[in-house]
Parts: sequence; C-alpha cells; structure tokens
Amino acid sequence: MSSKCEPCSHPNRATSSSRSLRKSSNRTERVDDPDLPLIQALQTGDDTALNELINRHRAPLFHFAFRVVRDESAARDVVQETFVRAYFGAAKFRPRATVKTWLYAIALNLSRDFMRRRMRRREAFSLDANAGMAAEAEVVDGSPPVNDAAGKHDEFALLQQGIDQLPQHLREALIAFSLEGKSQREAADILGTTPKTVELRVYHAKRKLREWLKEFEMTEDLLRDRAASERLKP
Repeated sequence: MSSKCEPCSHPNRATSSSRSLRKSSNRTERVDDPDLPLIQALQTGDDTALNELINRHRAPLFHFAFRVVRDESAARDVVQETFVRAYFGAAKFRPRATVKTWLYAIALNLSRDFMRRRMRRREAFSLDANAGMAAEAEVVDGSPPVNDAAGKHDEFALLQQGIDQLPQHLREALIAFSLEGKSQREAADILGTTPKTVELRVYHAKRKLREWLKEFEMTEDLLRDRAASERLKP
C-alpha cells in the first residue's frame, strides 16, 4: 500500500496505523480506529483478518440491519453480504471515516436494496390479489395492527409501528442516531450526509413520533427506553 520510505521520513506514521482521517467542512480530524489494522491486513492478503472483523461487528451489524428491514432472515443475509463486500472492497478502502461506519454504510445500502425489492413484490402482489389478500400480506412482514397492539398494551409494538410509518430518510436517521446511539458525525458517515442534516432529520422524526404516541397517551421517553433495552442484548 504505502512506500517503504514512509516510516523513515514520517516516524509517527508507524505508530498510528490504527488511526484514520475524517474530513469535515472546516477541518481534518484524526480518529482512533482499532479496525484499521484489520483492513490493512486484508489489503496485504491476510484473509484471517476477516474472521476478527466478523467477530467484532457481526452482532451489532445484525441488530442494525434488523432495525431497518424488520426481517431476521433478511438481516442475516445483509450481514453476510456486508462482509463479502468488505472483503473484496478492502483494497479500495480509504480512511475518510472509521472501518465500523464503513461497514454500517454497506449494510445500510444492502438493507435499502432489500426494502426496494420487498416493496416491488408487494406492489406486484397487490395488482394480482384482491383487497383482502393484499391487506393480509401487509401484516405478515410488518408490526401488529394498531388495535391489536393497543389491546395487548404492547407499547414497544406501537412505537415500532410509528417508526415504520416514518419516511425512509427520517426513519434511517432515527435508527442510526437514537436507537443505535451513534454520534451525529457517525450517523452522517453511515447515511452519506452531513451532521446537520442528521440533526434535522432526527428532529422531524421525533416530532412525528411524538404526535403518533400522543394518540395512545405515551411519550417520547418510550424511545429512550426501547434503545436502552435493546443495547443491553448480547
């Protein structure tokens, strides 16, 4: 990757291989990245580094993908394909952000692809099926109907239904920032936008959620409770 003279002329580089550069609109930040040596190892042909990368990030990537696609099987497929693409794309990786956010961005794009395919299937199905069958199909992949969830006093199900109804760009920002607990900068890197845009999208997403939850006499605190409970899972 780098020439052999670099460690000699720049001794600090030899001790900072786990750091990556992140450019913002007005400055360049140096970010500690414990995963960077693994990508560098993959770039030199060390395939064993992939196993360590998988061990570190498989579980959180699955949780993230599941929050987006709401389908366990699809989330597992997304994670598997994420690491396949990371393996073959390692040579092209540039440390503009951390390896972790790069993996999340890959997983998000794959999740979007799945959502688009699912939407096309639903649209095709609705053209061929009667209204009753189409309505039944919508329930299969989604959250319970409002009345059923309310009848069971399932607050998290109601919250999830509210999240599912958000426009895609608002929902993704809310998932990355509020549920995944990423910083605005990390969420921006994952979503391919700016921290300010993330801030605005989360604001509008929460406003819509507050309106939704108000109908059931619940508050935005439920979102924090959901995020905290899910982060405790292994």
